[in-house]
Amino acid sequence: MGTMEIPPGASLNAHHHSPLEVYYLTSGEGRLLCGDTVKHVRAGDVVYIPANQVHGIKNIGEHSLALVWMFPTDTWSEIEYHDDHEQIID
Repeated sequence: MGTMEIPPGASLNAHHHSPLEVYYLTSGEGRLLCGDTVKHVRAGDVVYIPANQVHGIKNIGEHSLALVWMFPTDTWSEIEYHDDHEQIID
């Protein structure tokens, strides 16, 4: 579990990993890529990301987008990120 802050106009690039993940957005708004779907998300939203699902998020607001991320593991070494930069979040 941890926190992340994404400045206006910036992105967490598309990637995937074997454990499922959950985002809880605490402030701001963004566009979330999850698989073949792109959707608008904002503070208060909870997002479930299935295991090995390509995902990323872009801040589309004027203020920082902040979120809490959670993996169902207590060992960081179980999380291996794989970049999927060919996937762009518009």
